[in-house]
Parts: sequence; structure tokens; C-alpha cells
Amino acid sequence: MSAAEQSELTPDERSKRYRECFSEGIQLVEQGRIGLALGAFEEAVAMAPTSSDALFNLGACHERLGDPQRAINIYRAVLELSPQDPDCYANLGTSFIKMYYREKIVQVGVVALDGAHRPDKRQRLFWYVKSIERE
Repeated sequence: MSAAEQSELTPDERSKRYRECFSEGIQLVEQGRIGLALGAFEEAVAMAPTSSDALFNLGACHERLGDPQRAINIYRAVLELSPQDPDCYANLGTSFIKMYYREKIVQVGVVALDGAHRPDKRQRLFWYVKSIERE
């Protein structure tokens, strides 16, 4: 729904559309269709920008689709609305962990590109990856 169409909705229509989008998003997540669920939750947030439930689920979709940084930003917005939400803190922690390992994976890639074709470099790369696994 375009921004112009959204602005023409009455508060009752916005509320109804929010509930429809939110329910659709939940169903899509249950079916494993996370990309489509993301779109449903985006529209739910557009209908009700202060809905911590819609924002939380939007963040969870971004996290599952491999974008923990965007999830972190959304979870922080949820915590501004619901500062005592334990599920949000748990997901925020998970996203931070994923960001940490993403950074480590990039470091491994840089080391690998720096000459892993040489036997001595392959051995160093192996031990570097092992050291990251222990962190």
C-alpha cells in the first residue's frame, strides 16, 4: 500500500489493516516464508509505527534473513517502546553475536585471500580459524 493510500485510511481502517498484516506475517513465518513475512511486518509497522510486536517480528525477520545489523537497529527501537521486553533483549544479544562472527568471517576471508594458495599460509589460516572458534 502506497503512502498516499495509507494517509487516506481512517484510524479504524489502519487498525484493521495492521491486524491483517500482522496475522499474515505470523502465518508466513510459521510456513518458513520469511521474505514474504518481512513485507507483511513492514506494512504492519507502517500502519502502527509504535507497535513493539510488529517491530520485534520485523527485526526477527531481518535476523533470519542474514541482516543482524538491521535487526539490532530495530530491536533497539523496540526497547525504546518496551524497555523490559526479555525476548527483545535475547534477540538483540543473538544479533550482536552474529555480527561478531560476521566480522570474524570477514577477517578469515582477508587472511585467505592473502595467499592461502601457499602451504605455509594454509596452515596459518587453519590455526587462525581454530583460534576464532575458541573465542
